[in-house]
Amino acid sequence: MSAVIREPVAADAEAIAALHVATWRETYAHLLPEDFFTDEVLERRRRMWTRILAEPRPEHVVRVAESDGELIGFAMSGISDEGMPQLYML
Repeated sequence: MSAVIREPVAADAEAIAALHVATWRETYAHLLPEDFFTDEVLERRRRMWTRILAEPRPEHVVRVAESDGELIGFAMSGISDEGMPQLYML
């Protein structure tokens, strides 16, 4: 399996949102109530990623990892309030 790292496009928002929630579920399910992962949680992530990709901020860098046409990861970095590089999401 080989992966490609690329800049996301607006059409990736739904797949990134689904991956975002899936990784939360896998990582935090044992810490959160069972009813946390509702359709509304996914919808909020979808809106967030749609906005991030539609209105890119110059101080943020977003990349996705793709293998065989499927998104398998994402990352967002930027500059902290103190002016230091920061990894926001991985």
